[in-house]
Amino acid sequence: MAGDLPTHHRALVLENKEAGFQVKQVPTPQPIHGSTVVHILSAGVLSYHREIYNGQKPYSIPLPLVRGMSAIGRIAAPGPDATLLKPGQLVYVD
Repeated sequence: MAGDLPTHHRALVLENKEAGFQVKQVPTPQPIHGSTVVHILSAGVLSYHREIYNGQKPYSIPLPLVRGMSAIGRIAAPGPDATLLKPGQLVYVD
């Protein structure tokens, strides 16, 4: 199933706080044991994220950062050891 994945996908990336987030093409991860690749349909954004990402709130953020936390998506490629997750299945990621 991983062979059906695109080699790259768009992601919201923060490389430095001065430049802000940018949409970039990044390599698509491949599913490995204990993981799965999810095609994100909708992701949450919290009201205070802006202050965190621009440095106004004192959180340590490793850069570069690909934005993401809670999301709704569909299984794009389950890992080789997946027993319950199936391609196309709607999932909540947190």
